[in-house]
Amino acid sequence: GGKSRASLPITLVERNQNCAYHGVVSFLFDGSSTSPAAFQVTQETCKYFKFDLWDAGPTRFVAGEAPDAGAVAAAYAAEVAARIPVRAIDQVRDDYPRSQVYAQSFAGGMDREHITAYGVAKDGVHYAGPVRPYPDQIRLPSYSTAKTAFAAVALMRLAQIHGEEFASLHLRDYLPKPPRGAWQSVTFEHLLDMATGHYWDPGDQEDEKDTTTELNFFVVENQNRKLRGALAFTTREPPGQRWVYHTTDTYLLTYAMTEYVGRLTGATKKKPADLLGFVADEVYIPLGLSAGALQPVRTDNRADGRPFGGFGMFWTPDDILKIA
Repeated sequence: GGKSRASLPITLVERNQNCAYHGVVSFLFDGSSTSPAAFQVTQETCKYFKFDLWDAGPTRFVAGEAPDAGAVAAAYAAEVAARIPVRAIDQVRDDYPRSQVYAQSFAGGMDREHITAYGVAKDGVHYAGPVRPYPDQIRLPSYSTAKTAFAAVALMRLAQIHGEEFASLHLRDYLPKPPRGAWQSVTFEHLLDMATGHYWDPGDQEDEKDTTTELNFFVVENQNRKLRGALAFTTREPPGQRWVYHTTDTYLLTYAMTEYVGRLTGATKKKPADLLGFVADEVYIPLGLSAGALQPVRTDNRADGRPFGGFGMFWTPDDILKIA
């Protein structure tokens, strides 16, 4: 008796990838001590990499005041206040009795064991399916939704500020050294469209799942090596003619736009440019996205690395509705 219980959501992230593993850590505490903490991963987001994980371990009580505690608490309170109202998805039928919409229709035919979250928005209300644990804080991997919600949004906002000709800027002018061959003609718009004219196999996802792409781009953490891997494709035709799905193109686009923003802001090695910071200030924060949406996977596994662009972001269910 006399102690309180803390229960906190945790998210583990696969290194250099986008998979998220959700769980809870819990312990008892009072004004001078804590109990051992127990934790358990209760939900995974990637079907190809699932595991059971639980343990317990010692904790240590350190009296003190958290830095900027007031500002952090105020920011969180503002985030919570800005969330879209949530109701259980079963209430769709109650709110719209003549709609012929049934809760069981959502995610029907799918194995619930492999569903992290689902829901629908209508008239400013988020009708959410059961989510475990901590539905408001759960971090959902963006994977390729980042191509639209980050890379495309960044390009559109920069074009809105600096003119539509922004999309016609050339990749060559924003790389550490001039690229070879026909890469010279590739524009930001070509990269966004995945129509650079550079590929090995135009078949659906063939380049994306190629072992060379995996080893020289997806697995690589270093920013410069990732850049070389993205530029490794063979010239097949002039840009703008054929769409070939390439996450590498989105990486090149966000790399180039980061350089553009850096030149505008006077970025230095000590204070590098951050495209995500620009998008956060211009779009995400005004939309009221969660703090987690501003913490992507970055190159070199460093806080000052560059976002991957084509994947590696994390959304809460509320973030998804606001972006949509």
